[in-house]
Amino acid sequence: MKKLSFLVFFFFLTVTAFSQIRVTVIPFINTSGNMKFNKFNLMLQDSLQKSFIAKFNGTEKTVFVPFDSVEAVLTGMNVDPSNPQYLSDMWKAIKKLNIQKVVSGDFNYEADKFLINASIIKVSSKLPDNIFKVQDLFYNEDKIFDCIKVIVDGLSGSFQ
Repeated sequence: MKKLSFLVFFFFLTVTAFSQIRVTVIPFINTSGNMKFNKFNLMLQDSLQKSFIAKFNGTEKTVFVPFDSVEAVLTGMNVDPSNPQYLSDMWKAIKKLNIQKVVSGDFNYEADKFLINASIIKVSSKLPDNIFKVQDLFYNEDKIFDCIKVIVDGLSGSFQ
């Protein structure tokens, strides 16, 4: 009887582990060309990751893999972030961690406002999801983090 209950438990644990969606949030891309805004690349990524974790904490279906884990794999691969091949190596690290979806975003600064876009990228195809994306969010610099809730609400359907 103990063996049977152990096998049933192991089966459900295995099914749960393989049915989880593994997601990471990568740093935003500054498309404005103004280096002074590069500070927002990681700040937006970190805030977005924390918001997703807070929203999905305790759910069995979605697991958010910290980008630090991706960076650790890249470090193990001896990848130089200034190397033009860095982006390609980042996708290799993401695949090694069995991540299925990536939250990606970009921003541009024009006319004293930030234009922010975010989307879900399917790792299998490296193409954005046409349904779950948030586009054309305009924010002043002092309100830029107000976009986080809008992005989380707009992209969360992809993980449910």
